[in-house]
Parts: sequence; C-alpha cells; structure tokens
Amino acid sequence: YHRGVEFSLFIAQGRLSVIDPPPGIAWKAVHPELVASSQRRAAELVAGLTAAELALLSHLAAGLGNKDIQIAMNASEETIIELRRKLFDSVKAKTIADAVRIASYAGLY
Repeated sequence: YHRGVEFSLFIAQGRLSVIDPPPGIAWKAVHPELVASSQRRAAELVAGLTAAELALLSHLAAGLGNKDIQIAMNASEETIIELRRKLFDSVKAKTIADAVRIASYAGLY
C-alpha cells in the first residue's frame, strides 16, 4: 500500500490523473479504492459519447484501421478524422491506446 498511498497523494495534489497511474505502478499494486475511482471516472467520460463515437471506439478497440472503419461506418476519411478528434476530446485521450484503455476501465470491453 505504500505506493498506493503515494499515488493517492499525487492525485489529491492534482499532479496525476486518476486514469493514468505513474510509470512502473501496475493497477494491481494500487489501492483498490483508487482502481474503483478510476473506473468511475472512466465511466463518466464515456457516458456522454454519441452512438457514432461509441461505434468508432469499438472499431478502434478491434484494431481496425481508418480505411476499414470508413467502410464499416460508411463515412468519409474526413468524417472519421473529425469523429476521432471529438472522441479523443470527450474521453481526454491522446492516443488510440488511451481511448481504448479508458473504455476498458469503464467496462465497455
């Protein structure tokens, strides 16, 4: 619990996001209350997603590339790029891996 306590202090001080543990700290090593807090925060982030954003997130989680997503969603490249930007903004993600991880924490996958 020593590392978990340190982690919770960083969160309380606003130095870390609840979603992103510091390097080298696995979720299993973090206090269970922090994991539950992260799951709640992730659920809050994905709760406001549109159906199109959820569909895009599902395709990204499945590992599809832009061309395959365009075909699956019957959308243009520009539409997919803009939808991805909105999705990343909504869930506070910087990468596809971040977005999928947040969705996983929220229990979507």
